Amino acid sequence: MEQTSVEAGRIIPLTFEQELTALCVGWVSASLSIVGSVCIVYLIAFRQRKSLETDPFRRLMTGMCACDVIHSFWLLWQGILLPQQTSPRAFAIGNHTTCSMLGFFAQFGFSVAFYNGMISFHHLLTIRYGLTPSQIARRYELYMHGLSILWPLTTAIIGVSLGAFSENFVGPMCWFANFPDGCATDPLQPCRVFILGYVTTGGPVGLIFICIAVNMVRIYRHVHSTLSRGATRSMDSVSSADMASSPPTSNPYTTQIQQVATQAYLFVFVFCLTFCFGFLNQSLEASVDGTVENPWDERSIFPTIVLHQIFYPLQGFLNFFVFVRPRYMATRDERPDLSRWGAFVETLERDETAVSPRQTLSPRRGLRRQSTRSDDQTSSAADKPPWASRLPPLRGSGHLASFDVSAHATKNGSNGNSKKDTSSNENDNNNENNRSVGDAVAKTDENILNNGIGAS
Repeated sequence: MEQTSVEAGRIIPLTFEQELTALCVGWVSASLSIVGSVCIVYLIAFRQRKSLETDPFRRLMTGMCACDVIHSFWLLWQGILLPQQTSPRAFAIGNHTTCSMLGFFAQFGFSVAFYNGMISFHHLLTIRYGLTPSQIARRYELYMHGLSILWPLTTAIIGVSLGAFSENFVGPMCWFANFPDGCATDPLQPCRVFILGYVTTGGPVGLIFICIAVNMVRIYRHVHSTLSRGATRSMDSVSSADMASSPPTSNPYTTQIQQVATQAYLFVFVFCLTFCFGFLNQSLEASVDGTVENPWDERSIFPTIVLHQIFYPLQGFLNFFVFVRPRYMATRDERPDLSRWGAFVETLERDETAVSPRQTLSPRRGLRRQSTRSDDQTSSAADKPPWASRLPPLRGSGHLASFDVSAHATKNGSNGNSKKDTSSNENDNNNENNRSVGDAVAKTDENILNNGIGAS
């Protein structure tokens, strides 16, 4: 029988109470993750069915949730199907075959991280570069799904074929370990498992994190720049006398930027929270020789093991709240009489058409059609940004001048034909400014606030 690491004096395992605690929190987190991913699929498949057929974002979310359900299911068995003959774990009842199977699905589970990266690129293409869903579907979607599934699947198959999946020192799990076989107890044969792990998983996941952070910064800077330019042009087009007639209020442009930034920050935060503790534990394990003179003490890092068991299996659950957050906020704005729980329930029950910004967002062609109407109609519709109706209502009787151009146009039109001509020219300028702002922000609002970035 193969000599265990405990018998060789290479590790000091968790106590029975510590192991039971780690297993229990892992079971709860994995179960919640399955529930969260299933709820996202339900919302997309039954409440947003039309969008599933036309929107690549929702298909990416569906693929991510499907992979998360598979991954979370096998995480429930990580502390049980370990090799009974060689494992120091109290609840191990498996063998080397079941451990390889656990390692296969643990490696395949990193497809969720790849899907997170693809979703961030989807939003970058939509918001920064102005691609439509059909263009993304035709040019990029196949590669997004292919990379997200094929890389984790291929590396998982390679791991099984090489026999590289064994029980890890860190926590009750099977992944890349003891490769080549027997290196854990043979001082003449160095283990290369850490190189294999970082090449197949650590490096790609780190690159995904960098890409997500860069994409979110680029999206935020683009939105901030677009709204700032539009606000400056709109404010300049209104006379100082008209500005004096309206009391100052909060700036809706700033509110919109804050909403976009908050959603982006949540996405990056969830992604970091999911993987940071596992990366920390693996790095700590790599820094210890695991010899009799320098054994690996699991008990010393028990808190980080528990944190990893809590947050790593919790991906689907956190993704669910990030996904429904914009819809929940829209429901709260429309129904302020509801309690928080009541608004949450209604968010899940309502169809997409009830809360989707597609009812309030005017597409680019719609804005152009509005510009052909009369001056009065245009000033009341096209001059208002298409996402303005989704912002919280402004307090007081006054509004920002760029949002109340119709009132100024009516006042100027009643004073005579000369002022009517001036008002018409002013409205034309405002229409052009707001159309340029509306085109960019409509994509931002529809793809970030409604779809929800992140789903980690």
